[in-house]
Amino acid sequence: MAIDERSRHELFVRLEQVLGEEHASVLMEHLPPVGWADVATKRNIDALAAATKRDIDALADATKRDLDALEERLDLKLGALEGRLDLKLGALEERLALKLDARFEQVDARFKRFDVRFAEFDARLEASEQRVLATVRGDIATLRADMNVQTRTIMFSMIGSLIGAAGLLLAGARVV
Repeated sequence: MAIDERSRHELFVRLEQVLGEEHASVLMEHLPPVGWADVATKRNIDALAAATKRDIDALADATKRDLDALEERLDLKLGALEGRLDLKLGALEERLALKLDARFEQVDARFKRFDVRFAEFDARLEASEQRVLATVRGDIATLRADMNVQTRTIMFSMIGSLIGAAGLLLAGARVV
């Protein structure tokens, strides 16, 4: 006999007549809403748990394989990207090195020009120093010669003055 809503309602009405409304409601709540063939047994639940575990394990294995494959693809892509970046960075370093070398050559050339200019300046300064020294030496020689002349003149003047003073003394001594 198939259990449907009509038959459940008839059972409730009869239980209500025998047990009363409250007891009939409690008893009806303990009955399954469908037939006993549709009620799951412990064996059904255990089989469902085992099947669910197999499904979850299979899903975990598939997910792990997918993640491993994804990791492998990412490693390949990152390796390729790293290779391209290394090439680009190498080329960039090479261009930068060339530009720096060229710039340093320009700076070296400027320093060489400064070295030449400083050498020229040193030569002019040395020549000026030699001219100044020659002039000073000439002036010193002239000054010495002039001083010698003046010293002789003063000496002769003093000797003449001394002789004149001695003559005056002698003349004054004779007069006395």
